[in-house]
Amino acid sequence: MDALPDAAGTGASPTDGALRRVAGRLRAVAAVFAAFAGLGLTPAAADLRIAIVPPTAGAPFFEQIRDGCAERAKALGSIECLFVEPGVDGRPADQAAVLTGLIEAKIDGIALSPGPQPAVAAAIAAATKAGIAVVTFDADLPNSGRRAFIGTNARDFGRSLGASLKRWKPKGGRFAILSADPKAPNLAERVAGVRDALDAGWTEIPSSPLITTGDFRDAVRVLDATLGAEPTLDAIVSVGAWPMLAVDDWRELVAKYKQRFDQAQVVVVVADALPVQMDLVREGLGHVLVGQRPKDMGSRAVDLLLALSHGKRVPEIVYVGFDTYTRLDLVKPKDEAPKPAETGAPTVLAPTSPATSSAATPAPRQRLPPRRRRTVLRPARRRREPSPRSGRRKAAAPPRATAGATAGDHALSATRRAPRGARPLSFLSPKWLGKSHKSVLM
Repeated sequence: MDALPDAAGTGASPTDGALRRVAGRLRAVAAVFAAFAGLGLTPAAADLRIAIVPPTAGAPFFEQIRDGCAERAKALGSIECLFVEPGVDGRPADQAAVLTGLIEAKIDGIALSPGPQPAVAAAIAAATKAGIAVVTFDADLPNSGRRAFIGTNARDFGRSLGASLKRWKPKGGRFAILSADPKAPNLAERVAGVRDALDAGWTEIPSSPLITTGDFRDAVRVLDATLGAEPTLDAIVSVGAWPMLAVDDWRELVAKYKQRFDQAQVVVVVADALPVQMDLVREGLGHVLVGQRPKDMGSRAVDLLLALSHGKRVPEIVYVGFDTYTRLDLVKPKDEAPKPAETGAPTVLAPTSPATSSAATPAPRQRLPPRRRRTVLRPARRRREPSPRSGRRKAAAPPRATAGATAGDHALSATRRAPRGARPLSFLSPKWLGKSHKSVLM
């Protein structure tokens, strides 16, 4: 497995290329042990050691995942979460080298956001063969041998981006999509989701999707060129947070097109809701944020890897949901946390993970003043005197003795006497009453 590009074609010998590959692996192993040393640990200090491997260094989104992993590990105890970055340029070969170093360091579990290159897939397969559980987050490689994926439903996430734009401009218009690596499956799904939502009344400009290298400042330059070339553009949907992470450049861009931004002539919907993005939208330098939940991803990674270390089965796909924010949602008092305008329902499938975020306590209902009762004066009701006939009925007198009748005839007469005005009962016949039947019907 090649850890770094070969030196062929650059004037270097094959031996130099092999030395570079070995040096890359040694740097990766050194980075792993440096991560242990940074936490003041030895490789065997914790019961479970988990490594978080992002695709690039210095990305605030993946730092949020690191924080979520660390918080969950601290809450559970005896678990250490390492954050091993592959390099500033984020070359896939560097990520594969980090995975190789983690295998040699005998790490217990790996959670990574992989690149689509074969070198990363081969490294995941090698880790699985070595008995190391591997889960992916944010981006996925389904056929690489990884045990589970933690992240966002990319298609639904893109649809939410488009639906948020439609609320601002229900009549439609011309729009552009900003993306990065077109080969990344998760980004391609987000772009498709945006197009699903923006169907009738919307027209995508010919140069869309706009492709950036993933560099924050480059994303701002791409948007600047598009806004200058398209004066009638109604909206931009960025499927990643790239342009707003270059804070100074973004401020200059908004100031340059201030009227179009302030009057919502062009509406910008940006993926993710990191703290720096929320601050910009709070200042009026953005319209809509549709944020993933990176801290939840880091927390779920700990839960899944812990369950796998105990030999338990885990779900293959775990979606954590997303939230939508506008400026009105973020302009809150300092002692009140911002609440999203819309929330995507998460799919909580991890069997060993309780809820990572407690539900907000509902505000007490405001008690209204009691209603005044009207006093209505009504005349007193007269008490009716009981009539002489309303008393109890006298008990029925026992039947009179009849000449020639026996005691049994009188008993039968008392129980089977026909009501007043009724015809004689047919069953009172001589067959039933005997010779004295005439006394009963008198």
